Amino acid sequence: MCKICRGYFLVIFFQISCTFLFAQDGLIFNYSLDNSAKDSGPFNLDGMIINAKPTQNRFGEVNKAMEFDNIGEYILLPNSNKIRVDFPFSISVWFKIDGEDNVASVIFANDDNYLNHAGFWISYLPNGTITAAYGDGNGATSSNRKSRHTNLKITDKNWHNVIAIYQGLDNVELFIDCQNAPGYFSGSATEMVYLGNKAIIGKSLCCANESPHNGSIDDLLLFDKALSINEIQEFCNFNNSVVNVDTSANQNNPIQPQTPIDTVTLFKDLTIYPNPTKGNFIIDFNSYFDGAYYKIEIFNILGQLITSGETNFKQQEVVVGSWGAAGVYVLKIHNFEGVLIDEFKLVVR
Repeated sequence: MCKICRGYFLVIFFQISCTFLFAQDGLIFNYSLDNSAKDSGPFNLDGMIINAKPTQNRFGEVNKAMEFDNIGEYILLPNSNKIRVDFPFSISVWFKIDGEDNVASVIFANDDNYLNHAGFWISYLPNGTITAAYGDGNGATSSNRKSRHTNLKITDKNWHNVIAIYQGLDNVELFIDCQNAPGYFSGSATEMVYLGNKAIIGKSLCCANESPHNGSIDDLLLFDKALSINEIQEFCNFNNSVVNVDTSANQNNPIQPQTPIDTVTLFKDLTIYPNPTKGNFIIDFNSYFDGAYYKIEIFNILGQLITSGETNFKQQEVVVGSWGAAGVYVLKIHNFEGVLIDEFKLVVR
């Protein structure tokens, strides 16, 4: 077994250490929804699954996302002030719609209340318009909320990513599959107020219909900062989003499909352990090991390279040094020809 230590990565670390700080600094929660409601963020805000079922994610991996079919299927999050962020903040989520409804459908709400629009939420209208909104806590009418809607509409049953940047009361940006989505506001709330309720994934308790999401949700992340355009682009490049959006509502700004960066050939014989880890971890090449050199790369959740190195050992110990703030990372292993042979989600506690 060989050990990769801080000294081994010294040159690369000093070149890129400043680029990953925002991802751990601003992260509030990260729900990968891999058949659980565990939070991989720094505050361990684990939720509770209520009848929702595991399903395939956007890569076709089983039990790597959660499916919601009706008002009885949702995920409750802790009643924590950490989730009640103030401006500016950002939220990102992957989701797909399996069925239409005649009411708005809520993907996430951070201060859910039956009688009042409070906190903020992400939803979509029956026609596929995406909405990022907030409420003043004084009722459940349009005068008690302010909603930013997109002109673009999601009208298919494919996976899509939505990022909402809440800069301020009258400044909310929406990105659909990494493209800025122009739109408009409705409602007349003049403040965002929290009433101390739990956050919820998959529906809302507000209003009689409870606004259930009929479809799947994956990789829900909240940041207590406004992500920059460069950060959004890095995140999108890393996630290789596939775009299937109806652009008829905005022909002047059509969303263009993105080409995946890597052609992935995964051998699935490699393992890493322990994972989650509170310190060092081991990469075991198992039967795939042939004595050749392999390149190891570690990225933060927004796709920024944190550190890298090479190894020709069957079992390679990696020291989680100064780069390893609590959070979620992606570890990629390439052969000497540059072909990606495997990748893992690594959780550092």
